[in-house]
Amino acid sequence: MPFKTSSMKPTIPYLKQKFDEFNTLCFGGKLAPLPIKLSDAKTYMGNVSYRKRRKINGQWEYYDFTMRINTRIDTSEEELEDTLLHEMIHYYLYANHIDDGKPHGPHFRQMMQTLNERYGRHITISHKSTQESRAQMLGTKPTKHIFGIITTKNGERYVKVVPRIQSRVLYFHNEMMRTDKISSIQWYFSNDPYFNQFPSSVSMRVFYFDEEEMTQHLKGAIKIHCDGKSLRIEK
Repeated sequence: MPFKTSSMKPTIPYLKQKFDEFNTLCFGGKLAPLPIKLSDAKTYMGNVSYRKRRKINGQWEYYDFTMRINTRIDTSEEELEDTLLHEMIHYYLYANHIDDGKPHGPHFRQMMQTLNERYGRHITISHKSTQESRAQMLGTKPTKHIFGIITTKNGERYVKVVPRIQSRVLYFHNEMMRTDKISSIQWYFSNDPYFNQFPSSVSMRVFYFDEEEMTQHLKGAIKIHCDGKSLRIEK
């Protein structure tokens, strides 16, 4: 399959056309059409949102899907198509009630590998873009961040950036730990531009992350101990 490498920004007609094309080629035409919207977010290259409800048999049902593709940066046509395919895999798993355990679990990775090998794609777990595109999206200016890696009791992990004020960190920490779903929060300090993409607030909204990618960005971070009453740098 030939690819163009010229820089471009997505449009709705283009995305719908490619969605239909890839749906037929890669997913056997099994994906129902869904709203596709453009986004200027800093937190993702692509995203599939949905609502969910519990059925009588206790299983979760996903519905009301919407796909969003980022317009903040210029990417090559190939990158844009790979981002679309990445989100289509998520959509396929949700729509078919395939529980992957985590955002990029074994089912996602198997489908990604199959599409890459069969159609010469370069789909990745973390939507890796060119260095120029990533810098354009996140910004390269070092910014001091305090962030927590939140682990739930069922093993899911999330990241949360909070304002660099002790009272705000403690507020978020204590509110989150009051729930019965959180196992632990490990706090860090870093000036890595990677964390620019996550909004800083004390709302209870947290974000998924790719474990492999996060591991690289934790290497230079400083651990902070929090006992709910004070903060101190871990030695």
